[in-house]
Amino acid sequence: RSDDVFAQHLPWVLGAYRNLLTGQAMDWNPYQLMGSPVLMGYASVLYPPTLLCYGVARYGLGNEFLTMEVFAIVHLLGGFLAVFWMSRRCGMGAAVAAMAGVSVALSGFSLIAGRSWHETLPIIVWMPLLFGALAEMARHRVGWRWAAGTGLCMALFYYVGFTQYWVHGMLFFLLAGALLLIGGAIPWRRAAWLLPAGALGLALGAPLIGLQLDFGSRVLRGAPYGANVEWNQLPAVLLPYPLYNAPHPQGFGAAAPGFVTMNEFFYSGTLLATTALAAAAALLLYRFSRAHLPWLLRENVWIVCAGVALLLMLGSHGLLWPLLGRLPLIGKVNDYPWRILPLFNMFVAVGGGLILDRLVRWAPTPWKWHATLGCLLMALLLYHCWYTQTAAFWMYGEKPYAPMPPKALALLAADAGPAPYRTLSFAPDRSSCADYSLSLRHEFPTIHHILSFDGYDPLIENQPECRAAVHRLMASPLEAARAYGIRWLIVHHSISDTRPFKFRTVMQPLLGAAHQVMGDSHFQIWELPGAMPMACWARQPHQPLPIRFSGAGADVDLPRGVGGELIVNVLAWPHWSAWADGRRVPTGEDDYGRLRVSVPAGVKTVAVRYGTQWMPGLLAGAALLAAAAGLMVLASALDHRSPAPTVPRVAHFDLKD
Repeated sequence: RSDDVFAQHLPWVLGAYRNLLTGQAMDWNPYQLMGSPVLMGYASVLYPPTLLCYGVARYGLGNEFLTMEVFAIVHLLGGFLAVFWMSRRCGMGAAVAAMAGVSVALSGFSLIAGRSWHETLPIIVWMPLLFGALAEMARHRVGWRWAAGTGLCMALFYYVGFTQYWVHGMLFFLLAGALLLIGGAIPWRRAAWLLPAGALGLALGAPLIGLQLDFGSRVLRGAPYGANVEWNQLPAVLLPYPLYNAPHPQGFGAAAPGFVTMNEFFYSGTLLATTALAAAAALLLYRFSRAHLPWLLRENVWIVCAGVALLLMLGSHGLLWPLLGRLPLIGKVNDYPWRILPLFNMFVAVGGGLILDRLVRWAPTPWKWHATLGCLLMALLLYHCWYTQTAAFWMYGEKPYAPMPPKALALLAADAGPAPYRTLSFAPDRSSCADYSLSLRHEFPTIHHILSFDGYDPLIENQPECRAAVHRLMASPLEAARAYGIRWLIVHHSISDTRPFKFRTVMQPLLGAAHQVMGDSHFQIWELPGAMPMACWARQPHQPLPIRFSGAGADVDLPRGVGGELIVNVLAWPHWSAWADGRRVPTGEDDYGRLRVSVPAGVKTVAVRYGTQWMPGLLAGAALLAAAAGLMVLASALDHRSPAPTVPRVAHFDLKD
């Protein structure tokens, strides 16, 4: 019931995987935004752990609504193990490595952002694995297995669907690799293995990359947005509440019921972050000669990365963020500087952990220091976790999801009859009432299989087709609402809240022409007469034709002997195709941007299909796969000609403790 997980992510997952279980395609969601491409609105359904977690929730726990809880547990545990493994590869002792893993997994960002936007959690799994692979390369020679594993991690991280995190993560991966190379920890001949690893990662991710480049190029983007982390919020990294209290950079944070403080959003346990920041301050004050620079980079690579992450978090205050925004492609996903926080947490945990581990090893009885510091850290983190129990960017007031009253479902559901119609909801953008999902805002219609004009996905909402449809509705409410098949108007009881809501300006004109057909304690349902059906002949716009929606598109049944221009009341997205009794027929769009199909006489059934464009990405992936194979041969030849491995000081410590 937390923020986008409740209102957007979980409905997308349930809709896609329900189709999969019934043998349907996952290309199309007919319920949101007059129908929308699934893999463009929510690519995370292709991320294998998402499907695994859905299976555990549905079949293991008997409740598919627990999918995101399983997802969070799996990735928090995986994040701890990944950071622990990375720390050990860097030469850290087991006790401090466990402290680093716990600091990242139970950081405020992991618990609060992960509860609100679940795609933020995989970063604490895949990025430590990739950085650990760099540390492994610094320790000894690698080979094709290393390149294959590293490339697979890159690809799986991309399939999470959060492109910004993948781009920023790969930039830090390149930065860390460059620092280790300059510092002499990785011989340049051995570094050649990074090329086949990168080519393999791109090859495996190319199918989805191709889709997103095709779809994303059409998004009507505004100026970059999202707030910086301010200077006065930085003490919250070291001090838990109530020693310090800082708001979320974006002003997020609401809970119902319970107390919430966003100070914990920045917090990761004090000890390792303090050590890392003290080391960074010492480096800035240290007078070193040019000859010392490689050694300093090699020994403090994660501290340097933490410093760069800190500058990026500060946004315009740190100077690096505006420069990054000017780069091609990268600038298109360069929003929300505070999203760099999980990378900062990881770098200070590992960088500070390495320094703390060195200090403890010099003590007469290291095990006592390990035990004392470990207990102190766990006490701080448990105190911190208590405060984050109800912390989220927004907490809704219901547990997923309130059941739709049977009478309303019989009236509204897409499969309730052969000629369904659409809904338009009037309700606040957010509400903590216990039945808010019955407002049918956001992605809630997918839960109940109800067709809706509206929806919640910025990538799809900002496509030209959706923008044009909303503009027509705002300009001519009655005419456009009828053209788009909006027959049912939902007025949720939370409309009495003072919060703003979408389509406020069209509410009175539409309700003035409608009449109420149902009302209870949850909502009122009003009927707008004259709505066009989901399928009809252009010459008979108010005569409905039977239509069945699916995860692939829709099928329309036609009376034999009749032909002409068929209107299928979905937006005419690119890549639609139509088949009349198995024979492809031309498609286009009408004056309202709806799909128009030219049907010859004698056709019984018209099938319209949304075609996910896999082929360009698959071809690019095949070419990159061939390149990766060639680069592996080249890297192997170069590496065998390199001198014997030299283990950097960062990996000198005994790994058996």
